[in-house]
Amino acid sequence: MKKKVINIITRLNIGGATIHVVNLTYALEDYYANILVSGQIEPYESDMSYYAKKYNIPVKYINNMSRELQFPNDLVALWRIYKLIKKEKPDIVNTHLSKAGTLGRIAAFLAGVPFIYHTFHGNIFKGNFSKWKVKMFIFIEWMLAIISTNNMGFF
Repeated sequence: MKKKVINIITRLNIGGATIHVVNLTYALEDYYANILVSGQIEPYESDMSYYAKKYNIPVKYINNMSRELQFPNDLVALWRIYKLIKKEKPDIVNTHLSKAGTLGRIAAFLAGVPFIYHTFHGNIFKGNFSKWKVKMFIFIEWMLAIISTNNMGFF
């Protein structure tokens, strides 16, 4: 039986992260049972889910997960991701982009996934937010590194 991987991405909007995740999922098909999980794109973004369809990769959507911080919806999304992970019992969870990285890693840790990875796409820490927010986001990433398999030498 193949080991199972869940790739979680914040959203399948137009960009390199979507291309990367779809290509990764497709490339691993011969070696792993793959599940691609995505949140919803924002109203002002263009949808790139057609790229997953091009490679016959089904997508499981978490309707409450979006790019924007929305505390009640984020908690619902966390719960839905956790339930999906408990049901699917993956060997590996790999998250992509900030929101999926936060919610997915917490859910995977709580569900007891043995290998939890996060792939960074871009740099949100320079020029996008105030210094206070950047410090908060870096602290959150530092805490999430503790529960991630690839803690990138923080310790």
